[in-house]
Amino acid sequence: MYKTIASLIISLTFLLQAKAQDSTAAKAHAKYWCECLSEVDPQLPEDSILQMVETCQSLSITNLLNKKIIELGHLLDSAVHAHFNQMAIALMLKDCSLLSTLLAPKKEAEPVFRKENPQNIFIPDSFYKPFGLIPGEKNNMLHVCNMENKDNKFQRSVDIRWVFNSREDALKWHRLKLEENAEGGEPVKGTFRVDNAEEIKVFRESAKAADMLKAFGLVQRHHYFIFVVENVVCKVFVATDGTVESDGALPFAIAAARQVKENLPE
Repeated sequence: MYKTIASLIISLTFLLQAKAQDSTAAKAHAKYWCECLSEVDPQLPEDSILQMVETCQSLSITNLLNKKIIELGHLLDSAVHAHFNQMAIALMLKDCSLLSTLLAPKKEAEPVFRKENPQNIFIPDSFYKPFGLIPGEKNNMLHVCNMENKDNKFQRSVDIRWVFNSREDALKWHRLKLEENAEGGEPVKGTFRVDNAEEIKVFRESAKAADMLKAFGLVQRHHYFIFVVENVVCKVFVATDGTVESDGALPFAIAAARQVKENLPE
């Protein structure tokens, strides 16, 4: 009986030592594996990253063998090898931020708009006169008009364009940037018909902007029309007095879409 107990103690001691060795080796494996990943470019395609992760795993195992931290038996026994890698991966998920960065879902690539825009894709100056607006600042991306006198219903307009190489790029960018371009505004319910325009979205001023206007004692409404015409994203901002609804500012969006369609940049 005493021999049996002694044998069990000896066996348990060897088992605990083996587990301790495995734990130490797994920590070393995780450390070498993680260090190797520092050389991997996170911008590589997903398949390439996974291949590099596997390569780093093999290099780490080779390093462990050379340093005699593990024996060849780790590789010959598939079950032991799999468990060993699982231990290392668990440690890496906890301590190796590089692994999480490499395996994180990649952000969708953002299309790039052109830096130079033709001036004939903006609403012409003649459009604004009946609304009591006069031309102001103009640059490559936008045209601004301001009111002639303080009693105007229409107080300010900003006509903005982003030109892309394709309709697909324009729509993709429009969807990605819609919240930003709406400036936190409140969506306006209803149907707004603008010929030649795709995915038109209409917004009013944000709650924050409304509070700020109120604090300054200003009675003003902001109307945002954001849409796509072929390969061009349009944003038309119109500031009005408190009597104009968004459909009353719709002629500005219609004029913008028509102007782009008639002078579509290649």
